[in-house]
This record gives sequence, C-alpha cells and structure tokens, in this order.
Amino acid sequence: MLYLLVCLKLYADVCLPWLQLFSALSGLLMGALRLQPLRPPPSVRQFATQLLPITAASAATMYFGNMSYLYLSVAFIQILKVRMPHATQQY
Repeated sequence: MLYLLVCLKLYADVCLPWLQLFSALSGLLMGALRLQPLRPPPSVRQFATQLLPITAASAATMYFGNMSYLYLSVAFIQILKVRMPHATQQY
C-alpha cells in the first residue's frame, strides 16, 4: 500500500520517467531483499524459440510500418488519420 501511495505521489508531482525509475529500482530492491522472488533467466533454447521470434516480429512491424510513411504524401497520411477511427468503430 505504501508503494502505491509513493508511486501516485511521484506521478502527481514529478514527470513519468522518474516514476518508471522508482518502479524499477523498487522492484530490484524487493528482489535483493528476497521480499519478492525473482524469476530465473530464460535458457538459450527458450530465448531462441519463444522470445526472439516475437521480438524480431515486433521490430520488423515497427520498422516497415514507419518506412511506409516515407513514400506516402502528406495529404494521404492526413486522410488515413481521419479515416482510422471510423474503420476502428466499424469493424
């Protein structure tokens, strides 16, 4: 409960990167003091078969999605931005 109150106070008073830093450091501290058990690191096989394909697909999606904007006109990008909420609601 105290952790939540401190996070809310930091979020209200300070910008978001400080909140993320506090959250990461408090998680490491809780693991170091054995208040929260840490997960074992993934094995090489698990990394190669489960984590690497998802990471590669996410990176490729962001890369190719952003590369497509280089070849579109500004007017067409504005049309896409206006049309996207309608397509999201319709389907």
